[in-house]
Amino acid sequence: MYIWLIAGIVLVVLEITVSGFVLLLFGLACFAAAGASAMGLGLTGQLITFAGFSLVLGSFLPKLARRLQPPPDRELKSAVDALPGKEAKVVQEIDNESDTGRIKVGGEVWSARSAGGKKLAMDLKVRIVRIEGSKAVVEEIGADLPPVMDNEEG
Repeated sequence: MYIWLIAGIVLVVLEITVSGFVLLLFGLACFAAAGASAMGLGLTGQLITFAGFSLVLGSFLPKLARRLQPPPDRELKSAVDALPGKEAKVVQEIDNESDTGRIKVGGEVWSARSAGGKKLAMDLKVRIVRIEGSKAVVEEIGADLPPVMDNEEG
């Protein structure tokens, strides 16, 4: 029984460092075999339990793992990748010629440049077009552009 438990623990711990669910399958099957041993089954019963659980889990867990993963077309964006398209507020006049300007988006202040080269006044609402290095390239939000909801803006 203890050999099955130790093998199961080792395999589950190794699964943490290696992806693919294969070691997890065998680790869980080891725990089932340890249970069979605790119920008094002999080595043959333990091996049959191990093999049976390996087969059942091998057909079930990979499907569950695929179902839990987000689809590739719904890639989650975070940090800098999530900024383009966000609405921001100009907190220091943006002037490309003097290389000045700052915006505030999501509680963070960013250096900014105007996408069209036009000066953008303080307190103006702008939309982030892209990020170039450490600067946000922004455009003024006009009447023809729909507003972007940003609850953290301030």
